[in-house]
Amino acid sequence: MKTRNKINLLILTFIPLLAWSVFFVIFFAKFDFAQKSIIFLFLFLYFVCLFFISKKITGPIENLQIAMENMQKIKEYSKLEIDDGYEVSSLANSFNSLMAGLNNTRDNTKKNFSNQTKELFKLQKEMERQQDALLNVLEDVEDEKNKTEAERDRINTILYSIGDAVFVVDKKLKIQMFNKAASNISGYSDKEAIGKFYGDILKFLYEKDKKINDRFIKDAIKYGKNQTLSNHTLLVRKDGSMVAVADSSSPIKNKAGRVVGCVVTFRDVTEERMVDRAKTEFVSLASHQLRTPLTAISWYGEMLLKGEVGELSEDQKVYMDKIYGSNERMIELVGALLNVSRIELGTFMVEPKICSLVGIVRGVVGELKPQIAKKDIKFSIKYDSKIPKKMKLDSKLVVVIVQNLLSNAIKYTPNKGKVTLEIKKRKNNVEIVVSDSGYGIPKKQQDQIYKKLFRADNIKVKDTEGTGLGLYIVKSILDNTDGKIWFKSAEGKGSKFFVAIPLAGMKKKVGTKRLTWYDA
Repeated sequence: MKTRNKINLLILTFIPLLAWSVFFVIFFAKFDFAQKSIIFLFLFLYFVCLFFISKKITGPIENLQIAMENMQKIKEYSKLEIDDGYEVSSLANSFNSLMAGLNNTRDNTKKNFSNQTKELFKLQKEMERQQDALLNVLEDVEDEKNKTEAERDRINTILYSIGDAVFVVDKKLKIQMFNKAASNISGYSDKEAIGKFYGDILKFLYEKDKKINDRFIKDAIKYGKNQTLSNHTLLVRKDGSMVAVADSSSPIKNKAGRVVGCVVTFRDVTEERMVDRAKTEFVSLASHQLRTPLTAISWYGEMLLKGEVGELSEDQKVYMDKIYGSNERMIELVGALLNVSRIELGTFMVEPKICSLVGIVRGVVGELKPQIAKKDIKFSIKYDSKIPKKMKLDSKLVVVIVQNLLSNAIKYTPNKGKVTLEIKKRKNNVEIVVSDSGYGIPKKQQDQIYKKLFRADNIKVKDTEGTGLGLYIVKSILDNTDGKIWFKSAEGKGSKFFVAIPLAGMKKKVGTKRLTWYDA
């Protein structure tokens, strides 16, 4: 590039010289030596000045060209110092401004590139760390999945091999698991059952009226608590036959405690029912056979106590009173056993008739007054003025209900305690409430209070009398007449029992035997 500039300089300098030489030869040949010497001197000086002027012009251009070549090679830029006062100086200044801007841009670009490189490096490290963490999580998930599958297989193996029938439903009541025993009892295979609404496969019916009984499953899911299938339940098999079953349901909860399904277990209790029926029939027969001699003993004892066959000495009266009292308790026990046998055999009848509930209750209270007086109990009775004067009731069953509740309240209340009887009208029911200030029922045993032969521990210590059948009989009567019973109790603070009888009255039930307090 420098050589090209020098050639350009020579061209700018010597072309005019050549032109003047030609001009001199053509036009100034006639001049003398002195004139020619002056002309040649003038030409020499002219060309010297022309050379330096050309040098002045091409020098800055050459520097500018060098700077541009350095910029192209991305070398460090040095500021051009050109101050000739002409256009080249302006061009150099513009070039300096351009190059200063480019340098700043290059420096900023380097700085930004360096920062971005550092950020990218950090991001790469973070991504590598997250990738490692993700891999660890995936490994943990895979391990947990394998453990869950192994646990599920183990549970399925247990459930499929267990003797009782087991099926699992989700929250929408669709069957998710159906074991072999369930298939054997119902007649449906697991392929036929799984994925179907359980009601389309398994129909549980009340034995007494053949109505659908599925509350124990729905309540387990709704309330999140274990439920027990009511007694005397039948399962309709695939072929249409029925089998007696007993079962229970338990809610299935997730880790958050929300109910997500229900597991139901049931078993064929046909043989158990046959055994229970045989035992019940034996109890019924034995009770009937015992009733006659016990009645005779009671009759003869009463005659002796009244002196109809001669006066008794004081010692004889004491012993006779004990014999008579023991015999009365035996009659009570036999009567209770007969009532239980008739309930379990389903042979007891309900024959409602129009009668006065208040009149029935007053009659029971009159019979129990001697017991109330003997223990010096403060007794009170309250009647709601809105109680219907007449209702459709089985008077003998109402006597059994009220007499059981009142006798229990009197029996399990200490001397000089308090017993209250109230009859109220509710929206659709008449409510009989018996409350006492007695011993109460221990909280841990309150769920067993309606079982046969059950007596609370605190009562066993204080009183050896009692059959443990009264509340079982009362609840059975109410269950068969659309009534209800419930209670509130605290140990040492007394109990409060509630009985609700529909305003419409008791429902009729066909049977062959009646329930009575002493089964006279």
